[in-house]
Amino acid sequence: MPRMSGQTAALAIGTDSPNVLAGKLFEFVPRQWRRGAALRLLAATTAAGGVGAQAKFKIDQQVIVDAENISYAARYPVIPDDQLAVHWAPAGARLFLIFNGGPAGATVNWALDVEPA
Repeated sequence: MPRMSGQTAALAIGTDSPNVLAGKLFEFVPRQWRRGAALRLLAATTAAGGVGAQAKFKIDQQVIVDAENISYAARYPVIPDDQLAVHWAPAGARLFLIFNGGPAGATVNWALDVEPA
C-alpha cells in the first residue's frame, strides 16, 4: 500500500498550512485505478504545545474532515490511536490535506495511506 507522509513546518498560531499533498505522487488518485482508492489519514502533533492543532481533509470538493482536533502524542502517528479518517476516493480525484496551528501553534507529523480499491 503506497504511503505519503511528512511533517509540517511549525505553524503560526491560527494559520493554515498549504495543501501538504500538493506535488506528491498520489495528490491525484491514479485514473488507471478504475475502482478508486481506499484512504487512511493519520496525524499527530510533535509536542504537547501543539494542543488545538486541527486537520482539514477534502476529496475534490467533498469535505471529509473539517477542523478536527488531532492527537498531541509527540510522535509519528500510529494506527489506530492517531487515525482521523478512513474513506474512499474515486479515480482521478484530487486530495487536499491542510493543518491549522490552533491557539498554541504546532508542528504536525502526518501519513496518508492510499490503496487501490
